Amino acid sequence: MVKRQQREDKMIAIASDHAAYPFKEEIKTYLTKKGHQFRDFGTYGSERVDYCDFGFRVGEAVAGGEFEKGLIFCGTGVGISDKPQTKSRV
Repeated sequence: MVKRQQREDKMIAIASDHAAYPFKEEIKTYLTKKGHQFRDFGTYGSERVDYCDFGFRVGEAVAGGEFEKGLIFCGTGVGISDKPQTKSRV
């Protein structure tokens, strides 16, 4: 039996593709000001990246019960959103 990791109930998993990176940084500032805790799963700059990896990581974290919620940001609004949906509970 696999033990589910302890969920960080008030933590939010966040990620973005390179095009939405500046917006994600604004959201991080907002979340911090409002007293929310989060973990940034990437990307960490505006350089082109394989954005699916970052969306998938958030999906895994939420589906696995490690995080209560996840936020993902995409420059087009389509690409990064595909991967988290491949996980159940997301």
